[in-house]
Amino acid sequence: NIQEPPYYNMNLAITEGAEVILRTRHPGDRFKPLGMNGQTQKLKKWMIDHKVPRHLRDSIPLLIVDETIAAIILADTWIVAEPVAVTPQSQGVLYFSISKLL
Repeated sequence: NIQEPPYYNMNLAITEGAEVILRTRHPGDRFKPLGMNGQTQKLKKWMIDHKVPRHLRDSIPLLIVDETIAAIILADTWIVAEPVAVTPQSQGVLYFSISKLL
């Protein structure tokens, strides 16, 4: 049994061997936010609806798992995509800790 680390920002259900990268948005990006019953939404529309300032939108980190947006990282808040949300049925959980370098 693997122990939970003492500090982390977010935990996500990610399968072993998945490609995980951090990048900013690309034109046409889509996202499956929790609570939308598996429906996708354009990332641009999501950012507009959530009043993310336009001047920040191109610099917001996105956690990408196997070419799919798994999370939007807004400072200490992680907006998690439905497919990687941890549930009691999750078989693999990855713990993330991100800090800003000055």
